[in-house]
Amino acid sequence: DPSDGRPLGHLMLSFDASSIHDELAVLQRQIIYSILIALLVSVLLAIGMSIRVSTPLRQLASTATRIGSGELKAEVYAHAPQEIALLARSMQKADQTIASKQLEIEKSRRLLQSVLDHTPAVIFIKDIDGKYRLINRRYEQLFHINNEAIQGKTDAEVFGTEVAEKLRQHDAQVIDQAEEMLVEEVVPDERGARHYLSLKFPLFDQDHQVKAVCGIATDITEEKERLLQLEKLGTVVKQAEEMIVITDKQGVIEYV
Repeated sequence: DPSDGRPLGHLMLSFDASSIHDELAVLQRQIIYSILIALLVSVLLAIGMSIRVSTPLRQLASTATRIGSGELKAEVYAHAPQEIALLARSMQKADQTIASKQLEIEKSRRLLQSVLDHTPAVIFIKDIDGKYRLINRRYEQLFHINNEAIQGKTDAEVFGTEVAEKLRQHDAQVIDQAEEMLVEEVVPDERGARHYLSLKFPLFDQDHQVKAVCGIATDITEEKERLLQLEKLGTVVKQAEEMIVITDKQGVIEYV
C-alpha cells in the first residue's frame, strides 16, 4: 500500500553529457547565423533605401541649385518615390516662381538704372545714416567715382567734412519731416564750386518709415552767372547819365 510511506522502487536516469554539448554548439551556431543574416538583410535594406531616397534627394538639391542659378526649365527626378516626387515638384514650382520674380526685379532694376543713367541731372540715394546706396552715371562722370566704389561711403568721404555738413543738414530735414524739399547746394568738382538746385525727398519702407533719401540735383551754375551778369548790366543801365534804348531784333523798343 503506497499510503504507508514505504518506497515502491528506484528510478534511474542517465544521459550523455557530450551530446548536450554538441546540441548547444549547434544551437549557438544557428543563433550566430541568424544574427548575421539579419544584419546582412538590414544592410541590404539600408543600401536599397539609400539608393531609393538619397539619389532623388541629391537630384532634387541639384535641380534647386540649377533653378536658383536661373535655369527655370530644369526638371525634377522622374523616378523618385511618390512623396519625394511630390515634394520635388512643389519645390520646383516655388523655386521657379522665386527665380522668375527675381528676374523681373532685375529687369526692372536695369530699366530704372538705364533711365537714371541717361538723364543730365545728378541722381543719388543715401540711407538714413548718410551712406550712399545708388548713384547715376552723371554723378560718376562729375565726381569720378563709380556706383560700386561709393557703396557705403558718406559725403564726408567723397567731398570732405565742410561740404558734407551742409549736405547732411538738408538730408536730416527730409528724414525728420518726412517731406520733400527744394534747396540750393554748392558742391565742388574739378571745375570748381558748382551750384545745384536739389530736389530731395524721402523713400519709405513697407511700414511707411523713412528708409532713405533720394536726390535729383540740377547744375544751375551757368544760369546763376548769367543772372548775375544781367543784374550788373541793369545796375549800369540805371546809373548811366545818357539815355539807353534797348530793342529786339525787329527794332521794337524793350527798354528805355
